[in-house]
This record gives sequence, C-alpha cells and structure tokens, in this order.
Amino acid sequence: ATQRGQVPISQVRVGDFALTRKGFRRVLKVWNNGLRQVETYRIGDMLFTCTPDHHFYTEEYGFLPVGHLMQPTTFCILNPQTNQVCKEKLSCTKVLN
Repeated sequence: ATQRGQVPISQVRVGDFALTRKGFRRVLKVWNNGLRQVETYRIGDMLFTCTPDHHFYTEEYGFLPVGHLMQPTTFCILNPQTNQVCKEKLSCTKVLN
C-alpha cells in the first residue's frame, strides 16, 4: 500500500510513501527485476499478487517469503478505516488460478 492507495509495484516511484511495519516511509530507491512469475495469495480477506519469494514481515519470524507463511501469523497491516498500521493474526493461503 502507498499513500496513493494500492498501486502496482511498477507504478511505485521514488518519493512515494509506502506502508512498512513502522508506518508509511518514503521510497528511496526503485529498480526493475524484469518479468517474473507471480502467484496470488489470500492473507485474511486481502488478496496479494506477488512472486513466491516476496517477503512479508511477521511478528513471530521477521521477514519470510510468502510461500512459507501458511500457518496463522501476526502481520502488520493497514486498517482502511483509520489509515493506521495494526497487527493482526491471519492465515495465508495460495489461491489457485
């Protein structure tokens, strides 16, 4: 998430503010990793399309690839009503395409 809302990673620019586990922080650098295979994952009631090795921050384990997050884990997520970062224990499942 950015302060402009959910945007494709290809549209994130230096100077944007992106959501981190410590709230919104300014994007300092962007780079192109080329075209890569992506998969869709459900975390709670949210869908994320990312590479299987994309890392998410968890309270229990620190940064882990999304493919390793199949048990309930505490994520830092954005509460859309308050626009604040909160911690919530959620399950992660791969969505079949």
